[in-house]
Amino acid sequence: MNTNYFTIIILSLLFIHCGANEKVHHAFGVIHEVFHDHQEMLIHHDEIPGFMMAMTMRLKVDKSIQLEEWSRGDSIKFEIVIAENSGFIRSFTRLGKVEIPDKEDDFWEDEDSPTAIGGILPDATFLKLDSTEISLSKNHGKYRFISFVFSRCPMPNMCPALMMKYRYLASELKSIENLEFITISFDYIYDNPSTLIKHYSSIIEPFPNWNLWSSFDHSSDMISLAHYSQFAFWGVEDNDIGHSMRSILISPDLKLLKAWDGTDWKAVTVKKDIEKILPLYQ
Repeated sequence: MNTNYFTIIILSLLFIHCGANEKVHHAFGVIHEVFHDHQEMLIHHDEIPGFMMAMTMRLKVDKSIQLEEWSRGDSIKFEIVIAENSGFIRSFTRLGKVEIPDKEDDFWEDEDSPTAIGGILPDATFLKLDSTEISLSKNHGKYRFISFVFSRCPMPNMCPALMMKYRYLASELKSIENLEFITISFDYIYDNPSTLIKHYSSIIEPFPNWNLWSSFDHSSDMISLAHYSQFAFWGVEDNDIGHSMRSILISPDLKLLKAWDGTDWKAVTVKKDIEKILPLYQ
């Protein structure tokens, strides 16, 4: 996804509400989880040539699909539909049933459990866009709202839509001098600083309080921060990426103050949350 295309998505989400021609991609995959309350599914799909690498993604499901008819392990043929400002899936055909192995335990010891709200995150180091290193602890007394993306996300209502929300927050909260917005790419193999500049620089440039970091060549730091902050991602080294959605607010001493999960949170609500939280710690 190039920068111009990304900018068009952002502008359409902000200012346009009209119909658009659908782009339909045919896909094959396996259902890993069904989220009835949100009309969504977690699906691992094969590569879609010219559109998307193989991924495990939580996807919006068209209301024409009766979720109760589908379950974990269903192998399906389906359509991924990209409209002007959204993406969703539809037109399911069941191909069979697949046994999905239980998730293996990771290498973290019991004493290395994720950080709870109010706990302290360990330090981690990443790359700024000029390729110099920057750490969580080097914050000049600033609070940080941290989010995670990767540049190869093709779904307009996922990473691109979240970038629009972060843009709103960076704009609305720019008067808070000790608050900084940090977006980190967790794709530590592909998203080097040059790649991030290509995809995102025009979006964040107008906001001096918003910075983009790369985890390129800093995989252990990225894995550590993800674990302790309870942001989940996988498949980077297998070229088969999947991830959750989570944004966090941390204090200058790396205390985890609050977290927001998923994509459905409203930016105006998060703005109010931040405005309420920061005075409690200052």
